[in-house]
Amino acid sequence: MPTQFPFIDMHTHLFTGRYLPIHGIMRSFKVPNFLAKGLHRFAISITAASDFDANHDESQDDLFDAIMGRDADKLMQVTTGRVRTLIRNSQFPNERNPDEEMRLRESLGALDEFSVALGDVAEGDRPISSRILHDGPLAEGSVFSGELTAPDMLDSLLTRALAAAGKILSGTEFFHDAAHIHLDDGYDEGTDHGLRAVGLNELEIKGLRQVLLFISALAMSERNRFRFLEKDFDKGKADDGFDATYYVGVLMDMEEAYCEIYGRSLKRPHFDFKTQMWRMNALAKETDGRLFSYGAVDPFRSADWKCYVEYGRNNGAEGFKIYCPLGYRPIDDRSYTTPVSPHADEDYKKYAAAPAPSPHAQNAIREILPYFAKNNIRMFTHCTPIGFQTKEGYGVFGDPELWRRAMNRYNARDLWLFLGHGGGATQVDWFGWASETDAGFDESFAYRAIQLVQDYDNVYMGLGYIMQMVDPKMRKAIVTRLKTELTKPKPEGAKYHFREKVCFGTDWSMLEMVGRTRSYLNAFYEFFEDEEVRHCAPAFFQGNALRFLGRD
Repeated sequence: MPTQFPFIDMHTHLFTGRYLPIHGIMRSFKVPNFLAKGLHRFAISITAASDFDANHDESQDDLFDAIMGRDADKLMQVTTGRVRTLIRNSQFPNERNPDEEMRLRESLGALDEFSVALGDVAEGDRPISSRILHDGPLAEGSVFSGELTAPDMLDSLLTRALAAAGKILSGTEFFHDAAHIHLDDGYDEGTDHGLRAVGLNELEIKGLRQVLLFISALAMSERNRFRFLEKDFDKGKADDGFDATYYVGVLMDMEEAYCEIYGRSLKRPHFDFKTQMWRMNALAKETDGRLFSYGAVDPFRSADWKCYVEYGRNNGAEGFKIYCPLGYRPIDDRSYTTPVSPHADEDYKKYAAAPAPSPHAQNAIREILPYFAKNNIRMFTHCTPIGFQTKEGYGVFGDPELWRRAMNRYNARDLWLFLGHGGGATQVDWFGWASETDAGFDESFAYRAIQLVQDYDNVYMGLGYIMQMVDPKMRKAIVTRLKTELTKPKPEGAKYHFREKVCFGTDWSMLEMVGRTRSYLNAFYEFFEDEEVRHCAPAFFQGNALRFLGRD
């Protein structure tokens, strides 16, 4: 095993399905309205919530095992089984608590949304939820658990709905890494007997499995999400390996951005954002200081963003995330146009040249950046051209050059800014860290992120979720580029060397990271076995992060 180093994971997400505007997220990925709304309600219905007044959460080990195995049948058995149990238990109303009432309501609503989306409602038909709820006893098991030889109405409806969503999402950047890197080449599709019994083919199963991995990981309670993260790092840990010294858990405030694009009839997150920050801070208090809770600041809340920041700080938030792909730039400087690869979709080129779409959000940015700089508040930002974009193409709004111009223009040169993903590795900008040519790299987010961290005192970057590090077919380009940047001399005129500012992070629990978290860490451990870069390892894994976090 390679040499082990203490490490800090600077980029994790411990929010659950109850924190997200899943309806809006799915709409942004071209999922039709009723199907998107059904996915939102389905996710809410199976998602647990920690009771921070109690010492323990319900066990979700079955869900953890299904996610780690990445087996679509088991994922269906566990997730749809929760809906089945809710409906079966509905005959005992006196035994249901308010949370169970809410989850039953959402699950039945999801069935009706799915039925409409799939065109299953004939004129004069009763809603499918009523037929499943009242027309005879519902089976205890399902085709996915092997207790039925043919799918019943519930199995069939949920499978077809999730497969329909998977088919749409498979062609989008939601599954970018699943489509472009080679992490599941050895997956045995032949194990999915239940899904084949419903009539799905291999391509449909693959899409459905990705949808379920996303929803299933979010279905755990906050405490169980943190336990899951720790278990994920335990998988494959060396005898002399370390647990994380600290985790940085980052929230995302996306509600207003999606409402501005798709209207306020969207299903909202179950928890309002102030409640989300309170809950994450409550979780952080239980971790003996190991979890740093970061809230979020949203320029779309242009009238009251400061109230949210002050509420978060008063309740323990150590920093805040800002997420430009929701629809704003750090500065809308039209004298500069973000370079976009000719291989990128046309939307990226269009939005690189277009003005920012929401003037009120841009006006808020003018206030937010100097406020954060003046008060020494840590800010975390998404720095790669793809991600959760309210519209495809908005990822170009996070260009590091725009951050440079904003910090200069808005009197925020002292801003504590962390560039999550460090530019990334996507075809939108010549594959960034995975670029095989210097010319391509020099046009990338990654290159401009490096310039930014070298020139400003308090700007750092993380290399989270660059999954090419664990892809045997693409790893070479990443490690070659990383070694070059770590070993070359500090550029003339730069205040810092890149190696003094780069940090480790994972972006857990994004789709391809779950189950591979220790493997991702080990890939960097293996890289730092090279004698030419070994001396940089302590700073990369922990030292630089401690400085950014103010724990040096």
